[in-house]
Amino acid sequence: MLFDCVGTLLYPEPSAPAVYAHWARRFGSKRTEAAIAERFRDAVGDSIAADSHVTNEITERRRWRRIVADVIDDAHSPAALFETLWQHFARAEHWRLYSDVEPALNMLSAAGVPVHSASAFDARLRRILAHYPSLADCQRV
Repeated sequence: MLFDCVGTLLYPEPSAPAVYAHWARRFGSKRTEAAIAERFRDAVGDSIAADSHVTNEITERRRWRRIVADVIDDAHSPAALFETLWQHFARAEHWRLYSDVEPALNMLSAAGVPVHSASAFDARLRRILAHYPSLADCQRV
């Protein structure tokens, strides 16, 4: 069984738009959380549409830098804002497992079903997943 990680097994808490709004204000942005949420959806959608589907760590940082710049275009220090957001989402304490993940994984394990995880998320995900014992047996593909 193959599961996508982000959005299927785990999610950011608080939400990405809430985090963006919090840090945007600290970097001088006047954007509201609602505006940020809409701009975030659009920017991520645009990046997916424009994506060559070939990725590496440099490409991912570049892509997310563009997304942040598109979402919060009025920050005083765009580079510092990007780095703050990048580091925020690298920390496991900002991610939660959906409530049904552990029971489902336990059931699959008991039935002898091999479980794998995959994601388009970058290398930060390895540290995040390592924080969750229930995901320790998931083989990454």
